[in-house]
Amino acid sequence: MKMCNRKKMKSSVNGRGGWLIWVWEKPNKFRKSIMADQNNLQKSLMEEFGLDNLPQDQQEQLMIKMTEVILKKMFLEIMGRLSEGDQEAYEQMINMQASPANVERFLRSKIENYDKIQEEVISDFKEEMKKISA
Repeated sequence: MKMCNRKKMKSSVNGRGGWLIWVWEKPNKFRKSIMADQNNLQKSLMEEFGLDNLPQDQQEQLMIKMTEVILKKMFLEIMGRLSEGDQEAYEQMINMQASPANVERFLRSKIENYDKIQEEVISDFKEEMKKISA
């Protein structure tokens, strides 16, 4: 998958260093807006990596970590495809607590092949994990 041009992500959020820091500081807002169907993702990860045999607490910890990595990668990819003006509009939507459905609509209207991008980020993550665990 071709990665986006990160130069577009120079906007700062709250004057504290940009979009990447914003993802780490406000993960719940991002999670709700960028990927409404996390249960399917987590189920897919559990099945693909055979995590069903682990104790419940370890399953939960791994799911949280893997989901956060995927969401952060997805955020970077999506923000890199938005113009600076669209990044600012996205920031305003989040700050105004727009519904996840409205944010999703906005992203779909601005990014061609939005679903495919999400699928590719997830697929790339799974391949990386398989290489690491091999």
